[in-house]
Amino acid sequence: MTEEMEKRAVEGIERIASALERMVRILSRSSKRDRALLSMRRAAEELGVDRNSTLCDLIDAKRIRTIKMKNGRKLIPASEIRRFTEIFDASRPGPDRRPRSQRSAEDLRQAILSIKL
Repeated sequence: MTEEMEKRAVEGIERIASALERMVRILSRSSKRDRALLSMRRAAEELGVDRNSTLCDLIDAKRIRTIKMKNGRKLIPASEIRRFTEIFDASRPGPDRRPRSQRSAEDLRQAILSIKL
């Protein structure tokens, strides 16, 4: 090997080592709460949904990632629940938009009266 090739190899190894050190620092910053694994029941409670239908549907649709254990149980990282709730909260209507189900009886009466037959 020539000196130039050896120098390039050493520089490449140093860059890789530097990148690995940065990754270790970033990963060590995450809190234990984010690295926690939740059972299906606990994850459903955190999300406020039914475990046997809604949560299973979200997992089957690959909207929530799980970790499958050797015994077949599925565990859900707490960070995944946090990620999903952030997405879900962003898609909810704002305070100026009222969902249809919360219309008052007077609003419905007015909507019915405005229909021309």
